[in-house]
Amino acid sequence: MDSIKVAVINDSRQLVDLIHNILAKEEQNAYAGSENGGYRILKRIDMEKPDVVLLDLGSQKRGGSDKTGCVRTVRETCLLDEVIAGMLREAGIPAHLHGYQYLKDAVRMGVTDPGYLHSVTKRMYPAIAAKNHTTPHRVERAIRHAIEVAWDRGEKDVLYRIFGNTVHYLKGKPTNSEFIATFTDRIRMGYKIGQGLRD
Repeated sequence: MDSIKVAVINDSRQLVDLIHNILAKEEQNAYAGSENGGYRILKRIDMEKPDVVLLDLGSQKRGGSDKTGCVRTVRETCLLDEVIAGMLREAGIPAHLHGYQYLKDAVRMGVTDPGYLHSVTKRMYPAIAAKNHTTPHRVERAIRHAIEVAWDRGEKDVLYRIFGNTVHYLKGKPTNSEFIATFTDRIRMGYKIGQGLRD
């Protein structure tokens, strides 16, 4: 049985230690760590990718960090990831490809920080590579391969709906940057950070 990765978010060091000791007794549990600061929480969750997050919702603001705001941000990040994943699958990119995960990361970065779209090679690829323990060149190549798969096997009407007249599927596939920018733009039109999906 695979281990269950647990992250603990709580201001009480004693409670965190107690939970850690309890988890350590069960072989199927893996301790992912603990944090008590807003942005450090998100960084820990993004870095460790725990299966379960034990979060103290009752904590008041402490050290400038609002836990409820943090939970809201995590929820919005999960919703954004679902939207991106749905669009990538709809475009015909199989989830088992490395490029699928890298495109998810790239589009998320483009939605949350549009500055990445102007520096795909110098900023975006290295950031994705560092997160996934690979090289920027492999990130670029895997994304290109995922786009080729979508263009060869994907539904042409779906691709036309996403890309419109910007790229004609018979004349050639979009570049990595065009693909990422188009997906980012489509999501930003229907998704506002802090507001979720528009009806």
